[in-house]
Amino acid sequence: MTPEQASKKYPHIIQIGSDGVPELFADNHILSHLRLCEAYFVESFLNNLHQKGERSWSLEFGIWFHTVMEAFYTSKFDNCPDLITCAADAWIKNDMAYFSTKPDYYKVCAKIGGMTGAIQLVVDYWRMYAEGRDSFKIIGTELSFGRGKEVPIVDEVERISHSFNIGQSNPLPFRAYYCGRIDAVNDSGSGIEPVDHKTTSTINPLTTGRDFKPHDGMQGYVYALNHIAKSYFPALQKTCNKAVVNHVQVNYSADYTKRFKRTTLHYSPMELEAWRLRQVRTFRKLWQIAVKEEQPDWNTQTCHNIYNYPCPFRLLHEQDPINRQSYLQAHYVQVEPWDASKVEGIRK
Repeated sequence: MTPEQASKKYPHIIQIGSDGVPELFADNHILSHLRLCEAYFVESFLNNLHQKGERSWSLEFGIWFHTVMEAFYTSKFDNCPDLITCAADAWIKNDMAYFSTKPDYYKVCAKIGGMTGAIQLVVDYWRMYAEGRDSFKIIGTELSFGRGKEVPIVDEVERISHSFNIGQSNPLPFRAYYCGRIDAVNDSGSGIEPVDHKTTSTINPLTTGRDFKPHDGMQGYVYALNHIAKSYFPALQKTCNKAVVNHVQVNYSADYTKRFKRTTLHYSPMELEAWRLRQVRTFRKLWQIAVKEEQPDWNTQTCHNIYNYPCPFRLLHEQDPINRQSYLQAHYVQVEPWDASKVEGIRK
């Protein structure tokens, strides 16, 4: 299809610039799934398919926890009861009790102990990091970037020059921009650093944190913060060369201090440029699939285990192609597109 047709079909990913050049927008969620399995990417992010009646515990628990963390760092609650009320209200509003009734999610939901256990986690976080007990100086929360083109992966100069770097005579047919949202930004004194919260079932003091370098999401936050820092913090003259992962243990511990750990990740300019070039390659694949309509590859290694669960499209893809449309209509619904330029939320 033409880029103009693609921009109408996939406006959440593609738009046409004022000069007629197509522009692509994607966050790490979209790009990482495209790298993981192209077929999954097509069904989830282009066709916007979702299994009927299915909700994701990991996604919705993460949204609930981020809601509470935003309230914590924005208001710096002077007393714990206010934070408890915030956590309980968000739990009820998001109907998190739903997961305690579903066999596939009961075990993971039971690990935290339902709403009572979730509130205990929040209380423990407050005991650990409330004002006066934390060395961090949080200067910003929920920093979004996207359709404002704040974080270019392929700008106009790169679009023209990139083709010559890879031995082609024609420029890239698109510009590309990274989208996302940074949980919080800490001013360490010598620089600024994105802080991202990651929940895990159990923290191992020796090994937890090692799986976050390399990690495209964390590295992308550092790359992005270097581009948006001046607009968010014009008075600061500081750069960013590291990120902090704030690990949070879901499982209860009598010693609340063992439920939390921080990992600092450092990146050199060469590492950040290598990250950008990897995203360029992924954006090229996005263009080939979404605009040029190339057939996606199937990564069948993920069909039976993608993030510890069977792929939601496995049963669809195991059907004979002649039967897929009828199976799709019976078992899937089309949901709102995952719009990387907007604040993340539950797809409805």
